[in-house]
Formats: sequence, C-alpha cells, structure tokens
Amino acid sequence: MKHLAKTLSIILVILFVLLGLLFMFVPGATVELIQLTPESAGGWAGIRSVFGGLFIGLALLLLRGVTYDEWFPIRLAGIILAVTIIGRVVSLVADGFEPRLIGPIVVELVLVAICLFASKQYQLAEG
Repeated sequence: MKHLAKTLSIILVILFVLLGLLFMFVPGATVELIQLTPESAGGWAGIRSVFGGLFIGLALLLLRGVTYDEWFPIRLAGIILAVTIIGRVVSLVADGFEPRLIGPIVVELVLVAICLFASKQYQLAEG
C-alpha cells in the first residue's frame, strides 16, 4: 500500500507544480478555472501569488514527504486542502448555491482523501 501512496503522492506533486506554474506564469489561462476576473495588476498579482504559491507550496510539502518518507508533510497538505473546502462551503452558505460550485468541492475532497490515505500509509510504515 505504501507503493500506491507514494505513486499517488508523486502524481499530486506533478499536478500541483503544473498548476502552480500555470497560475504564476500564465494566469490568463486559469481565470475561468477559478471563476475570477482580475481588473487590475493587483488582481493578477493576487492570482499569481495566492493560487500559484498555494499549489507550489502543496507540491513542496508532498515532495518532502515522499523524499524523506515522512507522513506529516503529506497530512499537512491534506489539511490545507480541507481548509479550502471549508472556505467553499462558507461561500455556498453566505453567497448562495450554484451547481457549478460542487465540482471543485468534489475534486478537492478527492485530493484530501488521497493526501490522508498516503499520509496514513507512510505513518503505518514508520512502525
């Protein structure tokens, strides 16, 4: 099972690095994905820094866990993703329900589940 956990974690590292680089260096390609329309340089900077930085940071946490066989960085990545889900749920309650908001929540739930599964497998392997 640890091999599967490692494989899934590496896939997430690649995914998050690619997303982070895309948000940071080609944010125009991402605005539809996040349903934001920046109106100034400050808006673009926010997309580049917050989204790009978040995804690259998650990739670095996962990479640390995979490289050093540590469960905690992988669990931490899952916790950070779970907090983003909480933000989405708050938005659903505060701003109203839109069906297109469910897709990102489902994707994030799957990413959290992968992180929690992987971190648990690494933790069990520690003994």
